Amino acid sequence: LDREKIFESFVTFLPSLLLRPSIDDVVIRMIGQIVLRFKEWIQEELIAKHESIIENVKKIDIVGTYDDKQSRLMIYNLFYFVDSQIYY
Repeated sequence: LDREKIFESFVTFLPSLLLRPSIDDVVIRMIGQIVLRFKEWIQEELIAKHESIIENVKKIDIVGTYDDKQSRLMIYNLFYFVDSQIYY
């Protein structure tokens, strides 16, 4: 049970990484997978940081990406679980 609480704390911290000046593409993909599996743990933090993350997507430096636009779309589409809207 302790391990689960520690892991939940880690998961709820992940949206904060999307507010930094740079992020690795692998981390974006990992967050996407975690949102799919642990939506109930991460949803509140995504909602709380929604506007700030969307604003930061425009300027965040994505390290190790082969397709910058696709990586940014992956961040936008994390919010599909919040507002059921797909970004193109």
